[in-house]
Amino acid sequence: MAEDLGKFEKNELRSVIKFFVLQDKSSMEIHKTLQDTLGEHAPGYTTVAKWVRRFKTGHRETEDEPRSGRPSSAVTTENIDKVHDMIMEDRRISLKTLLRVWGYHVSVWVS
Repeated sequence: MAEDLGKFEKNELRSVIKFFVLQDKSSMEIHKTLQDTLGEHAPGYTTVAKWVRRFKTGHRETEDEPRSGRPSSAVTTENIDKVHDMIMEDRRISLKTLLRVWGYHVSVWVS
């Protein structure tokens, strides 16, 4: 049980870092405190310094900024059901066809 107390979600750690920034602590002090408290579960210095810099420049949120690339919403229950229905409709449907229907380009590399 005590081991579980040392494990934090990203947003929880970022909130702790934000709290220390409000107390005007340096990146090095915050990292040292987290290491002393959390041990191997503490974030690395680079991560702490990045979030300290963000909070000191007015960033308020502890969430990550949205990234480019495949949206995390691509894997949804609705999409899974649609693919399942397509497969049930034609059990011989190929992955290539499925991907084409969903708008993905398929390249196969053969060595």
